Amino acid sequence: MIFSYVNTSFAIDAIRANQTITDGNTIVSAGGNFELGFFSPGSSKNRYLGIWYMMSKSTLVWIANRETPLTNTSGVVRFNNKGSIVVTSDGGNIVWTSISKKAPIKNPAVQLLDNGNLVLRDAADSDLENYMWESFDYPVDTQLPGMKFGVDLVHGIDRCLTPWRGVDDPAPGNFTHRMDTNGFPQLLLWKGSVLWARAGPWVGLWFSGNSKTKMFGFYADEFVFNEKEIYFRYELADDNTPISRYVLNPDGESSIMIWSHRNQDWVVYTTLHMGKCDRYGFCGPYGGCNPNNYPRCECLKGFVPKLSEKWKAGNWSDGCVRESPMTCGSGEFYEVFRCEIARYAKFMVQHELKP
Repeated sequence: MIFSYVNTSFAIDAIRANQTITDGNTIVSAGGNFELGFFSPGSSKNRYLGIWYMMSKSTLVWIANRETPLTNTSGVVRFNNKGSIVVTSDGGNIVWTSISKKAPIKNPAVQLLDNGNLVLRDAADSDLENYMWESFDYPVDTQLPGMKFGVDLVHGIDRCLTPWRGVDDPAPGNFTHRMDTNGFPQLLLWKGSVLWARAGPWVGLWFSGNSKTKMFGFYADEFVFNEKEIYFRYELADDNTPISRYVLNPDGESSIMIWSHRNQDWVVYTTLHMGKCDRYGFCGPYGGCNPNNYPRCECLKGFVPKLSEKWKAGNWSDGCVRESPMTCGSGEFYEVFRCEIARYAKFMVQHELKP
């Protein structure tokens, strides 16, 4: 993939209220890890404000105006009168703006940190980590070390991943990978409005349906679940830990990429491939999936395929139905329990009672 830039890097990592970044100029994080500026992806002539690795300038980790591209090189990054970051085009038209947690900001400063996080803070505030806004709250397709994946319940921020639409188009693609906060937190992959796959709930060490989560091994994992936030993140253990990034691809698959200093390129550490049995509802109601068998789906004991012809053709989504009507009396505890519940419900209806 080819990316076009016109770069003149500033020897600074931040801009203040009276400063701007124009197309053709960039800022670089203090340690030289990341760069911020305008770019065009692939063969596209559209311009976007983004952050990329200095060691791999074709590797974008965040994009501001992914849904509102500029059509020329008139883009400018500045502050508005409320202290928010804005990207403007010809005539001062706003194409993107940050939404600050606190406003207005009297002495705004935007800084690119060495972990790839673009932060907005009050330059007069002695607490340098008191961010009014940060790009880590609005990820694109990439989770970096230190970035939270999950929900900020106080400010209503959903830190989820959406892949690029295509190699030349960073607009949101078909898939969304997010933290589900209904009940025990779990990772869900959506394709549009359809639940596509899930990794199971957090069980204390990893997400139950995906043991590969612990491939981080030499990284420090953290899972937070309280009344303010629900999120998962990982940190580099030390300076010797390989640089990594977690990426959601346009086809819905996720990969852990590790930077190879020897090859000066990214290598795939592992692919969190969603197999057929990972697909949500793949075998339908009362169907079980076994990836080592074919057909992969089979009905639970006492059930048969609901639509036998479709089942034989390899379409198991309609699932299974009971082979014979349930009879009350003797039998397995589960059957007796279901019967008693049915009797109770019928009794309540007949006598117009409420449970």
